[in-house]
Amino acid sequence: MRHFLILLLLISPTSFAGVNLGVQLSTFGGGLELGWNPSDFWQWRAGNLHGDLKIDFQGENNNGVEGDELSYNSDISLKNFYVFADWHPSGKYFKVSGGLILNSSEANIITRCDASSPFPGAATCEFGYSRFSPTVLGEIHTAIDFAPVAPYLGIGWSKNVERGFNWGIDLGVAYVGEANVSIRSTGSCDQTAECREQIAQEEEEVKNELSDYEWLPLVKLALAYRF
Repeated sequence: MRHFLILLLLISPTSFAGVNLGVQLSTFGGGLELGWNPSDFWQWRAGNLHGDLKIDFQGENNNGVEGDELSYNSDISLKNFYVFADWHPSGKYFKVSGGLILNSSEANIITRCDASSPFPGAATCEFGYSRFSPTVLGEIHTAIDFAPVAPYLGIGWSKNVERGFNWGIDLGVAYVGEANVSIRSTGSCDQTAECREQIAQEEEEVKNELSDYEWLPLVKLALAYRF
């Protein structure tokens, strides 16, 4: 909300009639949007989008044994604030948009080695390029975040009215880049050099799994009121 108040202060009183305030729903979640139309051809927008992105994958199978990899299941908490500029080439509905997304999205995943064996102490899980027991691994805590700024490019349609309700549609893509991954173990992993080496390998495997999310499509619907 503080960002919206700052933007309002930047708009001169004589231009306040071009201000739009609305709600929105998107693939990044929901939030509020504040817009300003200095002319029929241009619009500036700022808003926030909060939501969740489900992730569900296993570590890479490096030893040829199926089912002994660690499972990573969680939601990435999407927390984004954006600033967009819209260009209406004909001064009508169609627009081309570009801007920046300030990305505070993150996830914290806790996973365990759930392997079992009929022989005491023989159960192990694949971790990196090696195998370790549940006692050695303990709980695996994985922290994920992304670069703080993501560029955005898209197209859309919006209806501009002199005063009253209007709508907007956005179709675009944001480049959030490679994920930052940090893994730590609550077991005795830090006490062995081999296990410590495999933490870095497991981090790379998680990064590879998250590479599908470097480009995130944005589909957004907004309903606003123009003052």
